[in-house]
Amino acid sequence: MTSNLAKSFLTVTSDSTNQNSFSSAVKNTGIDITGDPAYFTFGTTIYFQPKTRRTRQSGGLAFFTNAAGSTGYFIRIRTSQTAGIHGEEFRIFKIVNGAIQKTFNDNITVEKDNVVIQEGKSYKLDVFVKHTSSSVTIKAYINGLLIQAEDTSSVISKTSNISLFANLGSAHFDYAYAIKITEKEYSSPVLTNIYDAQFAKSLVTLSYGEFFANGIGRVDSATKQRYVEEFGSIAREIRYVKKRYDTAPSIPKFTYENLNSSVKVLYSSLMPFEAELYMINNSGTSTLVDSSIGTQINVLGNNIVKNSGLVYEDDDINKYASQEPVVFESEWIQDINDAVSLSQFIKSQWNKQSTILKLNVFGNPMMSVYDIITISHQFSEIDPNQKFVITSINNYWNDGLETSITARSIAV
Repeated sequence: MTSNLAKSFLTVTSDSTNQNSFSSAVKNTGIDITGDPAYFTFGTTIYFQPKTRRTRQSGGLAFFTNAAGSTGYFIRIRTSQTAGIHGEEFRIFKIVNGAIQKTFNDNITVEKDNVVIQEGKSYKLDVFVKHTSSSVTIKAYINGLLIQAEDTSSVISKTSNISLFANLGSAHFDYAYAIKITEKEYSSPVLTNIYDAQFAKSLVTLSYGEFFANGIGRVDSATKQRYVEEFGSIAREIRYVKKRYDTAPSIPKFTYENLNSSVKVLYSSLMPFEAELYMINNSGTSTLVDSSIGTQINVLGNNIVKNSGLVYEDDDINKYASQEPVVFESEWIQDINDAVSLSQFIKSQWNKQSTILKLNVFGNPMMSVYDIITISHQFSEIDPNQKFVITSINNYWNDGLETSITARSIAV
């Protein structure tokens, strides 16, 4: 899977030395914001460029902003040298008409032991939000580190706008997304605790996987449910692959990506002889999916093999009865208990007097060997409750379809 080797970003720069000023790029995502409560996820990857001299750099993502970007909920990331001894590498706050609301910070809980934000390293920011008329709950994951906050005082109304901002120096953004989600997706730990390559698992799953799961072959992020925008000319390829297994038939269970964190399986159809996969290369660089260094994509399951044969001999016979050896062979009997049961059934039938009938009946293509039937004939002495098993059948055409069968009575 190949893609452009270059990297390109949306760069937002602030020339101000005031750490409370912001330069913003506001995006109207157009997603549906109805509902109370309503659940959303927002995200981006932010990158601070290495500098040869000491500089102060910080930026981040805001959501529910107004058109000017002066009101909304802001999540800010600072380099450690910018944060200094205050240790404020991560911060969630509310801005209303350009003024930071200090009271909102009192509700923040942060898990950030030994945090170091470095220049030249990318940081994935994935935010999960629950909005009601009386509160806004925010869970922000920065490369897996959780920051939480809750606003219960004059909450900001929902808008479909997001903002990518810088308030000191320059911040570079790889992509941005906004997705309306369900309560289950908001609460699911699967969406938040696995982070690889560029896109977080939540973005890949919610933006692309749902289309394939619903049988839709077209991927279009510009919908009322999801918005995804990539900046620059980076192409993250989605490839269709259809491969036969080395050993078939098999019972496939799931796909396994090994050490390949850059490729995700969006959708798979696993069959006994082959597998169909849709894979996405979300790294923005060339990635091998078939190599000896652990990057290959595998399908795990169980092989179906033919055993060496199962033999059961029943010597429990009556020495005073006439000897009639019977050998029954079948590829479908693969358990000793099934063989014993079949042996007992055959003996029980042969020990009783059986009736064999050959009949010409109305044409019936639905009848087949081993069907159990009953026969009602008013001029015979056949018990209408007696059951017969069809042992042979023949369909032929004689001015219409006719069926000839041979049936043997069975004891129930």
